[in-house]
Amino acid sequence: MVQVAFAQAETLEYSFGAASQSKNGFDFESVERIASPRNGNKAGWKVTHVGEQDPLPTVGGKTRFGLRGDFNIELAFRVETLEVPESGIGSGIMLRLEFADRDQSGLTVALNASPNELLFWQIDATRFGQQEHQVERKPAFTNIFELPQSIRMTRVGDEITVSVGSKETSMSFQTPSPTEVDVSTVAMWLGTGGGPADLAIGLDSIRIEAGKFANDIAAPPATSSWTILLWSSLATLAAVGAFWFRQTLRR
Repeated sequence: MVQVAFAQAETLEYSFGAASQSKNGFDFESVERIASPRNGNKAGWKVTHVGEQDPLPTVGGKTRFGLRGDFNIELAFRVETLEVPESGIGSGIMLRLEFADRDQSGLTVALNASPNELLFWQIDATRFGQQEHQVERKPAFTNIFELPQSIRMTRVGDEITVSVGSKETSMSFQTPSPTEVDVSTVAMWLGTGGGPADLAIGLDSIRIEAGKFANDIAAPPATSSWTILLWSSLATLAAVGAFWFRQTLRR
């Protein structure tokens, strides 16, 4: 996948577990509470869950800033154990973009182990608070347990491309809904999806490069069905009133 070559760009990289790494701009408190150092005191967190325990709730974090314009995003991680749960939506790790539009749209890319389709990569374009989904899946290579993995997203203009997997065996997705809309937040989540399962994932880093980081990006309020009904009713009443007024003048 070709990345954006910026003439000028803002860049922020977060190395999970690095003692010297500034956390400005990121909020990963929920995963930090349960993570342990992956290799002694070196950089990297390891999130481990034993399936005999209660299901691991979704943990992770997100940016405190949004993105404008083109961008490159990469989440680097390692998978040691990813067991298929007997129930629930499946274990896994995901990277998600939330867009600042009235449709409340978003884009989620995930590595998932589900009861129905075992181990796969998935891209999911959502709308209306994740009520509508456009999903594409591809089987994951078994080397996910042997090689470093990553999820990479790049936007050039209105086209967003996604690449997943290791450098040796990467796969690409083309997103179904081109958009130049600002990104309100970038989020990373992992968990066992509501079912008990063994999970061990090492988190390396997340790197974000964009034309501009912005703290003033917020999604506009969604247009609800009640709002549409209200304005439709007012328009109908106005039309009826105008018709009645014309009839009165003719008399």
